[in-house]
Amino acid sequence: MTRPGYGHGLVLPSYAVSFSKGSVPDGCVVRTFWVKVMATPAKKKRAYGLLVSGGDTWAWAIDRFHSRVRDGMPNANSVVEMWPDQKRHGSFGELSVQCAQDVTKAWSAAFFDTMKRRKNAEQARLPLRKRWLVPVTWRKGEFALPG
Repeated sequence: MTRPGYGHGLVLPSYAVSFSKGSVPDGCVVRTFWVKVMATPAKKKRAYGLLVSGGDTWAWAIDRFHSRVRDGMPNANSVVEMWPDQKRHGSFGELSVQCAQDVTKAWSAAFFDTMKRRKNAEQARLPLRKRWLVPVTWRKGEFALPG
């Protein structure tokens, strides 16, 4: 998304920044901010493509959940049970296997967090909303935008 005064660079909101395991380290405060990434148009297109591929992975997890419910199969929403199905599905755009697994892991964690909250008699909705852009994470030394 381009914001006024930023020109044609890629501007990423703070949701594109994540901590490992989805939690904020003790003693840290998270603030919202915008970051301008100086990128060529090709790099900008590829970066957005990677975020969209993350959204495709999230949507696959939701569709898998719905199809299992529709077919009367057990939930099987842990990452150990989802990754073989994800491997059979194939790639999600340019995302590496590890990036797609991390998105699937995030969906699974959101699912089980919802179930835990429901068990504690709290109101909670299942993570069934498909999103266009989903932040993806890379392991050390995996990410580069050549070109």
